Amino acid sequence: MSNIIEIQSLNKTYKTGREQLPVIIDLTLNVKKNSVLVITGNSGSGKSTFLNLVSGLEVPTSGNIYVNNKRIDKMSEGELSLYRRYSIGLVFQFHYLLNDFTALENVMLPLYMAGTDKKVAREHAYLLLQEVGLEDRISHFPQELSGGERQRVAVARALINNPEIILADEPTGNLDEKNSRTVENMLFSLVEKHAKTLILVTHDTTLASHAEHHMELVNGELHDV
Repeated sequence: MSNIIEIQSLNKTYKTGREQLPVIIDLTLNVKKNSVLVITGNSGSGKSTFLNLVSGLEVPTSGNIYVNNKRIDKMSEGELSLYRRYSIGLVFQFHYLLNDFTALENVMLPLYMAGTDKKVAREHAYLLLQEVGLEDRISHFPQELSGGERQRVAVARALINNPEIILADEPTGNLDEKNSRTVENMLFSLVEKHAKTLILVTHDTTLASHAEHHMELVNGELHDV
């Protein structure tokens, strides 16, 4: 199986006044297509920074990031916008749904904004909401949904543009135990069903049981577990 992501000697250092804070240190990693990687680590270990670098939301201090043999750390803002729109789906700890839009509208919006016909975008969004068990909640606004339901809408939204890669940052971090297990099982099953590559970062080591590959970030350095 070929690599979809190749990262070479990645470093990220933040400057605060005269001080320098290294957050990612000499990180090298290959991720195979259609695989699941869970990276665990304590708060402040660099997990979110790592995902931000892979998604192109932040620029590394040094090192290379290749996705499908394209070096994203050298892309222009326009190229990065297209990369984030079509190649990756993002799931955050907070759902970031738009409060004035229904569940269906929140899911369909990225596809519609990408130029897809409105009716087609609605149909695709409805099918994904069916897959996450929310077909009876499509007309509900975020404030009318439970925390677990909102996060399931966010997962459906991450899949709407059919990206190859899903990046998940503590996707169950704000949920109770029951909803956490529901969302995690649904996320992993959808990734497998739709043949996606998943990188999930979390402090919850129980999530690692779903992964083909489990690694740990400790003080900015990545280690096999």
